[in-house]
Amino acid sequence: MFDKLINESIGLPQVQHLLKDWSGGIIVFVALLLAVELMLRTFEWWTAKQEGRERDLLPKDAIVNLLTTSIYNLTLRAFGAGAMIGLAFFAYNHSHWRIPLNWWTLPAYVLAAEFWSYFFHRMMHEMRLFWADHSVHHSSEEFDFTTAERFHLFEWVPKVIVYVPLAMVGFHPGVLFLFTILAGIQLICHTARFGRWGWWDTYFVSPTIHGVHHARNPIYMDRNLGGALNFWDHVFGTYQNATDEKLIYGITHAVKSNNPIKVLFWEYTFLARDLWHAPTWKDRLVVLFGRPGETFEAPPKGAAQGKSTAQEDAPPAKPTSVELPTDAVPA
Repeated sequence: MFDKLINESIGLPQVQHLLKDWSGGIIVFVALLLAVELMLRTFEWWTAKQEGRERDLLPKDAIVNLLTTSIYNLTLRAFGAGAMIGLAFFAYNHSHWRIPLNWWTLPAYVLAAEFWSYFFHRMMHEMRLFWADHSVHHSSEEFDFTTAERFHLFEWVPKVIVYVPLAMVGFHPGVLFLFTILAGIQLICHTARFGRWGWWDTYFVSPTIHGVHHARNPIYMDRNLGGALNFWDHVFGTYQNATDEKLIYGITHAVKSNNPIKVLFWEYTFLARDLWHAPTWKDRLVVLFGRPGETFEAPPKGAAQGKSTAQEDAPPAKPTSVELPTDAVPA
């Protein structure tokens, strides 16, 4: 399907070759980095063993990470992609605007694809209904290549919401979709073992920049939402480079489980409880579409009725301070 879109929709042979080479090259690149990651983990495990310390050869949640992506692919991935492409083509075919692909519009297509990646990602962080889903990806307290496979189920919904308007203003959905594969660089950015990359960290997504995104330190939360570039993060003020503060991975509602079902629906339990106990329909709408940590929160069982700002089972999503664990990763 997508080979046909390349041949029929993209008129620049050079761009066709670029996209095909990228698709093939990224697989080789990821495989090499996976090998390096495994070697580094093996070295860390062996060193710890020699020193009498405990160290897992593989991350504790590696299996659940792979299980969640399997569930995602078996259930909604094909349906979500079909819904996104189908609705976008419907919008495009009913629009009078057209943005052709040529050397003059090539940068616009790149930035539009990045706009799509940035804003659907931002929606998943700033709307509680979508965060309940996206929090699955952030709930791992480790950060390595298997974390990239810790998928959530309904990410295609905010993707559709942003994708359709781009098609309506004239960006060809097939061409735009192909340019979004540039965001595949994030596959190689889920690791805490490659350090800072200097000037690259300012303009492009890197392991450090995406590590900041996965950290739950208040200074880092909801930052660095771009796909392959940091362009829109700079434009909208959500860019944050690493500081001397160590990165603490995970979410404030810590799951503390490797049961894939519990991992997938953990935040939904808090969402459903607050939605049920919200006193008015306005409060219920805020629970669904307000920012995480700023919506109505029902008290835990056995507590006094009313709003709670400090709950044992549901701490605020944006704490003002956080205790550093002994194994926190330096940026």
